[in-house]
Amino acid sequence: MRAHHYAWRGGPVNWTSSDPHPKDSPEYLAAYSSVGTRGDRAQGLFPGNNLKYLDTPEFNALAPRTPKGTQI
Repeated sequence: MRAHHYAWRGGPVNWTSSDPHPKDSPEYLAAYSSVGTRGDRAQGLFPGNNLKYLDTPEFNALAPRTPKGTQI
């Protein structure tokens, strides 16, 4: 049976049981640290793009009711 450790749920694999370094070794911790944080991976995805759109001239040109309903 093969084990996989993920950096976070749905995140990248940072260790498998077939890796040469054992679990909880310095190499394991280095692999975990190298994947970054969940927030790093979310940059530029759907939530970030929505916030960018709210600052565009196209959005600000919409009817006043539209921006009123988008308070975050």
